[in-house]
Amino acid sequence: MKHWLISLLFVGLCTGAWRQLPDGRLQQAQELRMQYRFAEAAEALSTIIAHSADSTERQEASRQLIMCENGQTMLRYIERPAVTGKTTVPKDHFFLYYDIELPGAWATLPPEWYPVALPDSLSPVFIPATTSKALYFSTYHTGNWDIFTTRRLTDTLWTPPEPLKGFVNTPFDERFPYLSPDGTTLYFASNGHSGMGGYDLYKSTWNPATQEWDVPENLGFPYSSPYDDWLFVPNLTGTTALFVSSREQKNDSLSLYRITLEANPIKRLGYSIQEIQQIGKLEPATIPLPAPATIPTPADSADPSDHILYQQLAQQQADEQALQQTLLALRKNYSEQTDALERATMQTTILEYETDLSRIQAGIRQTIHAIQDAETALLAQGIIPDARPSVEPPRKALAPLEDFTPQYRAPIAFPAIATIPPIEEKKDDTFRFRIEKIAVVHPYPEGMAGPIYRIQTGTYSQKVPAREFKGFSPVFEQVDKKRYIYYIGQFRTYDEAIEALSEVKRKNFRDAILTAAIDGKKTALPAARKYEQQQMPAPSPVADTLKTSCHLILGEFPNGLPATLQQAVKAATSRDIVKKTTHGHTVYMVGPFTSPNEALQLQNLLQTQGFETRIEN
Repeated sequence: MKHWLISLLFVGLCTGAWRQLPDGRLQQAQELRMQYRFAEAAEALSTIIAHSADSTERQEASRQLIMCENGQTMLRYIERPAVTGKTTVPKDHFFLYYDIELPGAWATLPPEWYPVALPDSLSPVFIPATTSKALYFSTYHTGNWDIFTTRRLTDTLWTPPEPLKGFVNTPFDERFPYLSPDGTTLYFASNGHSGMGGYDLYKSTWNPATQEWDVPENLGFPYSSPYDDWLFVPNLTGTTALFVSSREQKNDSLSLYRITLEANPIKRLGYSIQEIQQIGKLEPATIPLPAPATIPTPADSADPSDHILYQQLAQQQADEQALQQTLLALRKNYSEQTDALERATMQTTILEYETDLSRIQAGIRQTIHAIQDAETALLAQGIIPDARPSVEPPRKALAPLEDFTPQYRAPIAFPAIATIPPIEEKKDDTFRFRIEKIAVVHPYPEGMAGPIYRIQTGTYSQKVPAREFKGFSPVFEQVDKKRYIYYIGQFRTYDEAIEALSEVKRKNFRDAILTAAIDGKKTALPAARKYEQQQMPAPSPVADTLKTSCHLILGEFPNGLPATLQQAVKAATSRDIVKKTTHGHTVYMVGPFTSPNEALQLQNLLQTQGFETRIEN
């Protein structure tokens, strides 16, 4: 299918007949993505983005391209969990087949906890048998599903339900939360965080210092897939877990899996597409695999754990060889590629793989040093170690398939709880450009006095959901002859508007343009700028210096930006974190800032948390 699709794209581009391609080109790319063929899907999606005349189609292609890039990253290192059970359960009440060790039962969120009636109001809540201090649930909120919590105040009174503090909720959907018994880990499903499509599975840990939930971690393939994966529930000891997925199922059913968890699972690379597809099916082992081969150990070894170092070295060398072969193929394709956009994308991928290779090679050096130290210790005792044994990477032995016949367990009624009324705050944010959890959409304002600048994202044949605007607020909707025109932001000055336009374009609104109006009538940008300059006094020399563009340099991090620093930056500013690699040096920075004062405020805030930074123009 790959060669057919590439040939079709090539003919379309060469003849200028791209618009005559079948309407199903997005569907074809999606089918490739669902088959884990992320590189091929990304190639087709990039062509759609570059040549489609439909802004809605380009936006959807951009969204799916991000999924493909995430998928390629997630398939670099793959864990193969032991699947000890698999069965089909009905989708409308799948959670009632979960056998949970923690005493308690499932309930469903009552209709009065939803602001609107929904065709899919599936929101299970686990009610522990013991007195619970808090309940976690997902509800439909301002255009998408979010995870909320309510905390017990007294025996009969609870706090108003509020969205989780921290990084869990996004402008898209977060559903099916499950809190670990110790209250420190929250498992949930989301289609808004970094994933390969559909709902992926995530976990977030509670940060007692900030009193918030930390940046979620994708559980990775094969737990997450391009399909919908929901409700990950580990047992009390963390040795097994249950979750459901829509992979290989019809619309009204889900597959329920029971898998074995390992504290330090082995992750391998170098699997073929066919092997990845097979791993993704999560088929249970009907018989145990052969036990790992016995690794010969030096007869005179004073430490029986020495052979583990040889196993580790063999595994690292195998991973190094596989990654070098992958890099060789990538470099060959890069040298033959003529498209500048594709070359830039491939260059980024090559740099990421080279970083992985450097990390593996550093691990090999550490293991060799450890082996040398062990042999030196034997020599110091007068023992001559045997020649290094020939070893192969160990194979994981899977347990035999156990009985897995989950039984339906009737739900209980959601407890009748009273909540104190929330405090409502009213404010006018129509002129404050910002990024919210979800965009705030207003009707298009008419007749506003003075010069006004707005960012037009495009013209659409149908209404666009608020979630598609990636949290940018305010958004204004204008209806013109059954067409929908959307604008992001509202600005009094051209400088503010042009700065916001750069930020909007970085979030994949590549067709966004700046528009202007004077006293409610649309006008050309030069006319609006001239009017604005006539109405405002000439800037002082000090004001001129504040317009100087600058960046806040976070530092050089060859192995990637530390998670603690990344979280601190995201919590303090909506500016993008930029990575720049020059002559082998990887530098991370935040910006650009048009005001040095803004950069200085961020620098001071990070300094109080122990991070040293510098400001550069």
